[in-house]
Amino acid sequence: MLLLALLGGTASAHAQHMNAADAPCRAMTQTHPLVACLAAAEKQADLQRDSTYRQITDAVTSQTRMELGRSERAWTAYRDTFCDTEYHSFAGGSGGPPARLACLEALTRHHIADLQTAFHWRVEKFGAPTLSNTP
Repeated sequence: MLLLALLGGTASAHAQHMNAADAPCRAMTQTHPLVACLAAAEKQADLQRDSTYRQITDAVTSQTRMELGRSERAWTAYRDTFCDTEYHSFAGGSGGPPARLACLEALTRHHIADLQTAFHWRVEKFGAPTLSNTP
């Protein structure tokens, strides 16, 4: 029961990514331009994540690289499943596609911050390129 409560709290904490104060494309009011904007934002977040991940893997041991790779695959599966669930909550309505894209972008952006928090010191110490918010 506690697990269900925790999962429910997580879902509600991330609900409606496209309406969050820090969400990209908030000024868009029509679905088609909103989807295009969110798709571009999601792609940019993925490029940023890839760049951050490469910088980190260049600065860690092979063991850490292997563990990080495993955790990234698990995180990606979680993100995709979670955002698919948010999409399906719209039951085929026009809000589903932008909700999914906004979810993917937001979770990826937050994950980049987590990666930077956990590994930035390592990147700085061992001379890999400095982490930034751009690829």
